[in-house]
Amino acid sequence: MYLLFVDGVVTENWIKVSLNIKSAELAETVASLIADFIPGGVVIENTTPFFCVSGYLPVDERLEEQKLLLQEALCRLRQRQPIPEPAFEKIETENWATSWQKHYHPYPVGESLYIIPAWMDFSPGEEAVDAASANAASNGVAGQISVGLGSVPEVLAGTYALSHSPLVCANMIAHILRQLFEQGLSETVTPSGTLILSGMLEYQAPAICAELEKRNFVVVSRRQSEEWVALRAERSTAQNG
Repeated sequence: MYLLFVDGVVTENWIKVSLNIKSAELAETVASLIADFIPGGVVIENTTPFFCVSGYLPVDERLEEQKLLLQEALCRLRQRQPIPEPAFEKIETENWATSWQKHYHPYPVGESLYIIPAWMDFSPGEEAVDAASANAASNGVAGQISVGLGSVPEVLAGTYALSHSPLVCANMIAHILRQLFEQGLSETVTPSGTLILSGMLEYQAPAICAELEKRNFVVVSRRQSEEWVALRAERSTAQNG
């Protein structure tokens, strides 16, 4: 929560950033792009005939810099996709940052995927694990797959049958991939193993490549579909000196 003194009164000041996008697919691209600059997350609303992508910037000493960086990123995307200029609206509402969250709840997509608000402590329980295990069994690979709830720290801690693998895949948006790197994602790949990453936008790929290079990975191939990029990298046995 950001608290600022205005005329001797403590208020919470935010700038709402919003864009009306014509297609759901392009709205997802825009949301992924601006998520790098929006600390509290991004919302996509179906406001027929548009999809409204919005988020909030705190009014602090970095506001103008963040607005400029955000507009530059959108400008690069605008060279390839028909997106409008963002609208900026000042918001001064007490406790808005938490009060609106009560309207959002986890909801399932298919049998084993849940969309979960980032602020919510939620677990889909064993249902998702059971569904994934059943899917593995139906494809004849149950003996080769270990399914469980958790992330990189749990893998490295030995919670599952494997703590390292010659092939690791992660399909996440860029800022989540960076978090996984900080948690030790690269250490889950055995020497000379392969790490496949997807879910990043084109302009975010160089930063992810830099993260890979810092961790002794060499990008050996890259695939792109419109704005989305996937990378295949191999872990070197050499150490940075």
